[in-house]
Amino acid sequence: MGINQDHAIGFNKEVVIQPELAADTYPAFTIPDAGNTGAAEVPTRLAALETNFNPAQAREKRNDAGATRDYHELISGMKTVDWSIKCYITVPAQGSATLPDWGPLMHAAMGTQTIGGTSYTYALSHAQSACPALTISELMNDVYSMAVYGAVVDEMKISWAQGEIPALEFSGPASNWATTGTTTVNDGSPSGTSITVADGTQLSANSVIKIGSDDSTSDRGHKVASISGNVVTLTESVTGVSNSDVIIPFQDAGITTTTASLLSGIQGQLDIGSDTDVPILSFEATVKQNVDLRTEAGKDAAQEVILGRRDITGTISILAAKDQILKLRDREQFTTAAWTVRIGGSTSGDEKMTLTFGKVEFGFEAVSVPLDGPAVINLPFTAIATTATATDALSIVLATV
Repeated sequence: MGINQDHAIGFNKEVVIQPELAADTYPAFTIPDAGNTGAAEVPTRLAALETNFNPAQAREKRNDAGATRDYHELISGMKTVDWSIKCYITVPAQGSATLPDWGPLMHAAMGTQTIGGTSYTYALSHAQSACPALTISELMNDVYSMAVYGAVVDEMKISWAQGEIPALEFSGPASNWATTGTTTVNDGSPSGTSITVADGTQLSANSVIKIGSDDSTSDRGHKVASISGNVVTLTESVTGVSNSDVIIPFQDAGITTTTASLLSGIQGQLDIGSDTDVPILSFEATVKQNVDLRTEAGKDAAQEVILGRRDITGTISILAAKDQILKLRDREQFTTAAWTVRIGGSTSGDEKMTLTFGKVEFGFEAVSVPLDGPAVINLPFTAIATTATATDALSIVLATV
């Protein structure tokens, strides 16, 4: 019965993000390894609310003439994979020089990360190379693992609403993926980098595995280089492996979870120009990179990514109170102002996230007027830079008050 079997259970899911190494070129796969000292940022174990990996491969019908009306062959085409992650906004004490666990994702979305003594700043960059590619992997109960690599953050969303915990959402495409199940060694004398397994279909190129008690150098796991039938080639030789040893998906236990404070949805404020602490029902901001994946002829997956024109948009919702209805005139006058949004506390020792928009303009949307409640004004906005060369459309600072 199912209760006696191992299952991939969502609440046991471990999500790890590995930024590209200095020597990597897109779309390289990098083992999430606590010893990756060559990385611009060390791997992080993310406390995720939701993760979604959506792989696909085109299977084209063979359309040449045949003797019957039925298709008799499908031809493999392009691979594509999209991913998304949602997490709470958590901020570590900034005096500890500890990045948040979602830091690599925001770095990839914004482009620039500056580490200060008591704060971190994420700022926009125009450089194509400023947004690093990532390897993102999830492991569930040593039963199933999936990793996407060459992952690019196309969209980042920050949401904050009454009665809800502030959250971050990241999503985008990746170059390729690897899935890993379980199998056993089927080799009388396993040694070196090539071993035979019972079922090679349970592994993929770039699977990271543990074989018996052998989890490779520095406890980072064995990386599968290639598979031919049931013969698996590894990037490092096995040690102390025996026939019938269990092979399971693996993640480096040395990648620790960051200790951080959960930002409260009942603390913070929105300032629009000189209008401070504007009462709102909700706030949402989205940074979209508009990425373009390119694939070379003869390749089965994307080999290059180009960042497009960046869009920074969002919406605030306010009650249609007498003083707030005046905001409707701002959209018709195309009024612009600098905005500051603080999520989190303002007393000593509190952690907070502050979003600063250089220049914001309201857009148009119908006012919601229900019959059994107060009217709500939804005001979409667009954030723009103050000059043609500035990068001040948005800056995000994490700090301890």
